[in-house]
Amino acid sequence: MHTDLQLDQPRLTESLGIQHITNFSHEVRTPLSIIILSTELLKKHGHQCSEDQRHAYLHQIHLAARQMNQTLNQILFELDQDLEQNGDQSGG
Repeated sequence: MHTDLQLDQPRLTESLGIQHITNFSHEVRTPLSIIILSTELLKKHGHQCSEDQRHAYLHQIHLAARQMNQTLNQILFELDQDLEQNGDQSGG
C-alpha cells in the first residue's frame, strides 16, 4: 500500500527543485550584478582608470564569482540533503 508521501514523491521532488532554483536565483543576483557592472565599467572606462582602480574592479569580479560558486555549492548540497531525506521518508 502506498502512502500519500510515496504517491506525491514526484511532485515533492519537483517542488524542492523549484524552491532551490528560486533560492539560487535570488542569491546570485547581487554578485552577478557586481560582475556585470564591473566588466561594463572596465570595458567603457578601463583606459581611464588607474592600475589600482582596474585591480579593484577585477577583485570585485573575482569575489562575486567565488560567492556565486559557494552559493551554487550550498544550494546543491541542500537539495541533495532534501532529496535524501524525502527518499528515506518514502521508504525508498
